[in-house]
Amino acid sequence: MRPIPIRRPVHPLSARLARRPLPGFAILLCGLALCLPAVGATAQTAPPAQKKIDVPAGSTTAPAAPAEPKPAPTPPGAPFSATIANLEALKGRLVDLERERLSLREEAVFTNAELFVVLTQSSGPLPPWISAVRVELDGHEVSARSLTPALLELLQEAGFLPLSRNVVSMGRHQLRLVAEGTGKNGAPKRAEAIVAIDKGAGGLWADLHLLGDAEEGQPLPLAIDQWGLLSPAVSKSKNAWPYWSGELAARSGEPLDALRWYALAQQRGLPQAELVSLQFRMADAYLAAGMPNHVVALITPYTRQEGVREALEGWFYLEKAAYESQRYRDAVNAFNRVTPKLRVSLYHEALYLAGNSFLQLKEFERAFTTLNQIPRYSEFYPFAQYSMGLAYLNFGDVYSAVESFRRLAALDAQGNRTFQQLINKAHLTVGYEFLHQKRYADAIGQFGQVPPTSPLFDQALFGIGWGYFKQEEFVKAAVVFKDLRQRFPNSPYSQEALVALGYAYSRLQAFKLSIDQFRLALDSVTTQAQALQQQIDAIAQPNWIPPVAIDRYPVVSGLSSQVQLDDLLNHFKEEETLQRALEQYQALTRAITLIDGGLLDLSQMAQSQSQWLSGQENKQRFTALRAGFEEMKKQATGLQTAFKKELGQASSQWLQQSQIRLEEASVQASIGIARNLVLDTAGLQEGM
Repeated sequence: MRPIPIRRPVHPLSARLARRPLPGFAILLCGLALCLPAVGATAQTAPPAQKKIDVPAGSTTAPAAPAEPKPAPTPPGAPFSATIANLEALKGRLVDLERERLSLREEAVFTNAELFVVLTQSSGPLPPWISAVRVELDGHEVSARSLTPALLELLQEAGFLPLSRNVVSMGRHQLRLVAEGTGKNGAPKRAEAIVAIDKGAGGLWADLHLLGDAEEGQPLPLAIDQWGLLSPAVSKSKNAWPYWSGELAARSGEPLDALRWYALAQQRGLPQAELVSLQFRMADAYLAAGMPNHVVALITPYTRQEGVREALEGWFYLEKAAYESQRYRDAVNAFNRVTPKLRVSLYHEALYLAGNSFLQLKEFERAFTTLNQIPRYSEFYPFAQYSMGLAYLNFGDVYSAVESFRRLAALDAQGNRTFQQLINKAHLTVGYEFLHQKRYADAIGQFGQVPPTSPLFDQALFGIGWGYFKQEEFVKAAVVFKDLRQRFPNSPYSQEALVALGYAYSRLQAFKLSIDQFRLALDSVTTQAQALQQQIDAIAQPNWIPPVAIDRYPVVSGLSSQVQLDDLLNHFKEEETLQRALEQYQALTRAITLIDGGLLDLSQMAQSQSQWLSGQENKQRFTALRAGFEEMKKQATGLQTAFKKELGQASSQWLQQSQIRLEEASVQASIGIARNLVLDTAGLQEGM
């Protein structure tokens, strides 16, 4: 079963390399900047997803219900720590309320009015060209699914794919299934079919399945089986609906949505082995939803069952939860309880997490010693090689660092884009390290292995240009920098190339061209400064909405040779912290959407089943649930307001620091103009 995609731990600079410029005039800092760890880097390059834990029947019993999760200790004064802890607590309460609401929805009085629509392969597999399906009920779209590999796996495992669940009136209704995808020769293909359903007094289960493929311009050969919800033919599938709805949400990248369904499945009562498996699935979802403290509360009881496999796997999950919480010492302590008896793939991931934890703790020798235990055949091997390279660099063993990056670069990506991006980053890292060692020809060779199709190609071009510049091949340097400007006019490296071009032309004694480039650089700095000020002014407005990611802010280049290394690294650290906070704010926004949806559904329940709600017990249950949602909406709105204020302050401070760095770039450009004016004037006078 495919696990939930979660934010995976990566080498400390993964996001930074892909998003922000390295200083053109601080290349000597690059090797150091590349190897020092950042806090909580957002994973853009991630190792493979972890394997699902399948618990054999009778292997153990699920421990007693976990205690209420307590916030993990955070460093004093850690930015956003209190807000993020409050957000996790809010998510936990939301899962509990949603479980209760979904449980209420399972009452017969509500399910009798519902239509469950599923897609099956009871008549054969789906035609391979279909990549998405949409369902319309009486002319209104009620479902749209992209048939990703993860959802196709779910269809195979569950035997059905949940499409929609809607309240419908008794009588005849029309279902329309639209399939979309890519046909022969890469041309878009679309086919559809319409079937009728007859809704009686009870709930209805509609099983849609294709009898074959559609000829060009012809409708899909669609069949439908209709069953009452009480029919033995669908009882098993109906009972499994909550679990598979959770899997559908999890595999669609909606872990908070998955948790409410998992919680309902757990509440219904399961055989012990299934309950154990479900709780480890919930742990995956908690991690993906940014709720590591809930993982600790759920999984810790398993670690007390000595001598069973679940204890080892429990420590593994505690290691992951601690790493996600940036409690790296706790992660290492949990890893120390893991042994090679853990399933191989999980053990390799545990080694990888521990190695990166040591890297974050600056225990570099323990980092590369741990990472070196991951064998070549492991799916974590490439990522471990990168982290090992960083550890060796910090340790001062440049030769071993370069060898780690070379081992990574020598691997065959086999069309895997994530893997290829990591290899390209390895080339960049080795290239910048060679620049640091003044091995300029070797550096150019490394940069030259980054393909033009890579999103890192602008960085590679800049490295090539700087390598030629340091070799005093100024004509080649100028050609490369101009090429960078033409290919990537909006890249921060392109802005950096303006200043580099100015210096290259100056060394070629093309003083007028040099002055022109420095003036362009000065104009660029002015434009960037104006963009930064506009963004700062916008943040101060009441209607400001925090961006989805930090790259929505103006990207600042021009880090000069005057920038101190500590200031540079602190800037990187603050950037990563701010990025994580922006992601958490988006998670809060999604949680509020779920709260609003719950309130709307409760309102519709009250309108449609007022007679059922007249009973005292039902009324009390419903009233308490609605009051819980209303109180949570107040708490979420208050948290959103406070979070937005905190984000605004942090964003403004970060942008103001960028303005300071722009001043350094402005000074560099101004000095370049002045010097070349003097040189140009001197040349004219000499010619006279």
